[in-house]
Amino acid sequence: METLTLNPLSWHLPRSGAVPARALLALLLCISNLVASAAEERIEHPESEIEAAFLYKFLDFVQWPPGAFASPTAPLAFGVVGADEVAARLQQIVPGRAVQGHPVVIRSMSYGESLEGLQALYIGRSDNVKLDSLAQRAQQLSILTVSEAADGIDYGYVINFLFDEGRVRFDVSMEAAQLSRLTLSSRLLTVAHRVKSGAK
Repeated sequence: METLTLNPLSWHLPRSGAVPARALLALLLCISNLVASAAEERIEHPESEIEAAFLYKFLDFVQWPPGAFASPTAPLAFGVVGADEVAARLQQIVPGRAVQGHPVVIRSMSYGESLEGLQALYIGRSDNVKLDSLAQRAQQLSILTVSEAADGIDYGYVINFLFDEGRVRFDVSMEAAQLSRLTLSSRLLTVAHRVKSGAK
């Protein structure tokens, strides 16, 4: 397993196959204001900080269907449910940045709110009991969904975080992506811990 150490985050992801793991990890995880630190240095960081950095970079590897945005420069709305600290971290990341030409706006949300107008949605672990219904609603609206439930992709989420003693990994469901009419970059799939096949 190859480890990419960044300041202020320490990342651990599985080695990829034919494609060099370090190049892929740098492409996926590096945010421009992160500065490399010594590889042997171990720095503890809040889990919310790690999640927020991953969530922001996931957006670069998704293609939404036609009509998902009102215009080529319309904001990309990212909803966060049940994870206020993650939402706060994302708020610190997005000012002055754009994803595929779209400025990113973060919306802290609660259950019962409409998902209309969102392009991405993150569900914190405290709200796992309602994962299934939210996933179905999000799929109808072509929303990229990310969760951190034990079996999030089995509930219909596109990406699911896995945390193991400071190591951050994620699973991807091609089936959920297809149902949501989302196209995922092969570069994202290469560094995923597990990829659930799409519908045949």
